[in-house]
Amino acid sequence: WRQDDLDRVMPALLAAKTPHTGARLESKLASDDRYTVIADATLYYRDALARQLHSAGCEAPDASAPAAQWILAALRAWGEIGMHRLEGDFAWIAWDAAESRLLAARDHAGTRPLFFASVGNGLAVSSLARTLRRVAGVHEPASWARIASAPAM
Repeated sequence: WRQDDLDRVMPALLAAKTPHTGARLESKLASDDRYTVIADATLYYRDALARQLHSAGCEAPDASAPAAQWILAALRAWGEIGMHRLEGDFAWIAWDAAESRLLAARDHAGTRPLFFASVGNGLAVSSLARTLRRVAGVHEPASWARIASAPAM
């Protein structure tokens, strides 16, 4: 994604609803001038994470804020190297506009998987494979877990 692509699709993302709950995607999205985060996540130990954020000189979100806002705060504080501080079950992606790159992560246990598929010259990502199968041009989504566990060639 480029920033102008995000600016064009953001209104549609905010109006979208998640396929399995019907909840507005807005509760799963957080952004600032650098990062745009979309998360399917439950984060634990938010009090401890808040203390770590304060120690890093960053403001922590409200305790009841959606997980995407906490992930955004962690990215602001520590960048991608701080993601090991997150505890919970999650799958998320973040566009880093400053570096023009897509970050993706899921919890270490793989409770929430993360699937992706190449679509034209873009990438579709979801925590549900069936969601990706509904995207035109996608036949079989790949899983980062399956790729990571494949033997090296």
